[in-house]
Amino acid sequence: DHKIASRLRQIIESDINQSSRSVWNIFCWWLPSHMDPRQTPEIVDVICNFDIQNDDSSSPFEISTRIGFLKCYLSVRINTYHKFDETTVQFFDALAHPYNSVSENIASTLYDILDYSDKVLYTNFDELVLAGQNDESNSGFIYPTIPETFLKCFDQYLQNIMIWKEEAKGLSTQEIVNSKFMYGARGLQFLLMNILKSAHNKTLLPYLKKYIIPLLFELDLMRDACQLMGLQPIVILFFIASVKYSPDQMPEVIDMMLNNHGIASPTLQQSKHLLSFVQAFYVVRYLTITKEQRLSLIDHAAKFLYNPHLQVREQAAKLFATMIHTLIHSEADEVIEKYIKEFNSVLSMKKKKKKLNNASAQSKKLSAEQICLLHGATLGLGALIDAFPYITPPPKWLPSILALLARRCNSIDGVVGRTAKDILSKFKKDRQDTWMIDSKFFTEEQLEDLEGVLWKSYFI
Repeated sequence: DHKIASRLRQIIESDINQSSRSVWNIFCWWLPSHMDPRQTPEIVDVICNFDIQNDDSSSPFEISTRIGFLKCYLSVRINTYHKFDETTVQFFDALAHPYNSVSENIASTLYDILDYSDKVLYTNFDELVLAGQNDESNSGFIYPTIPETFLKCFDQYLQNIMIWKEEAKGLSTQEIVNSKFMYGARGLQFLLMNILKSAHNKTLLPYLKKYIIPLLFELDLMRDACQLMGLQPIVILFFIASVKYSPDQMPEVIDMMLNNHGIASPTLQQSKHLLSFVQAFYVVRYLTITKEQRLSLIDHAAKFLYNPHLQVREQAAKLFATMIHTLIHSEADEVIEKYIKEFNSVLSMKKKKKKLNNASAQSKKLSAEQICLLHGATLGLGALIDAFPYITPPPKWLPSILALLARRCNSIDGVVGRTAKDILSKFKKDRQDTWMIDSKFFTEEQLEDLEGVLWKSYFI
């Protein structure tokens, strides 16, 4: 054992190259597969015990090679590995490594440690079935647990990133790229990507609100630095939205979305990401959440229709149409009627203002805020139409909406009038094959309102 261990140490330290590394990877896998590691403690020590210099003074190939040997050994030993805690502490200390390949390998090994140390053994099949029956979601899922040492190290690492973030304030882009903060954020991205693709993703919930999501939004503001470092914070955000949260976790996740993840005044890009997060969450969960939760998310999306940014309003309209389309039939009419009244009320604002200020020429000019409101209401009505584009005969509320768009929105100059015309034009194209049937569900007055909107008599 001693002789082989001495020779192995010599080879690893000086004779490993790109061509021979795969051979020694096989050796590190073969040894625990065919022998009891307790019989060769010195050889195991050579494979498992090594230092990781947390700077750029050492060779990234050498460190990555040693980590690769440990991964091969771990893949066989699984939950019988003898030093989970020590390796966890060591690797979290080195996760913010300056070298990309080293940081990625460390994160991958940390996930292996998390996965292998969580293996629960059942003595028979009945115990396994009973464990699955304890799942409140009735899907037979056995929730994993995170070892205490891993939790402590992960929490401390997140706190360290927040400290490094404060130290990086005021630095130039190039200085930020070479800072401990960006190295730490890159290591966190590698680790999160591994965890979020596994059954352990639900266990991240306690860290999302306080650490992870605020950090991702802040990183998105440092686009140049993130691009240079290869960071993709928004990709991680979408993975977080796609996690299959348990029923008892769902209220907390929805509450985070309703509060914009703690962002008081979202920028243009942040607003778009917030909407994308809601969409990624809603489209796969709308049948598993409660009616109250569904309606609260729809109402949240509807508020973005009045956002000051045009791109946000248009994105919100598409999301709103999707949400209305996926409504359960028993809920749809009530919800649609509510929003028709809301949008109609907003559009009535301009008419009332003109009556009150008819003598003033200035009153004819709308403020930016009023334009946002009118445009949002127009987009909202258009979203209701887009939610049911091909249903024949049309829903009973649809003719009145079209007439409202033609009568009120079409006459407003600027983006509101253009949007109304686009909505009516799209309706025309979608319905041209079924218009002979659909037109019979419009009153004469509604058809008159539609006539001439697109500068030709199509609707009658």
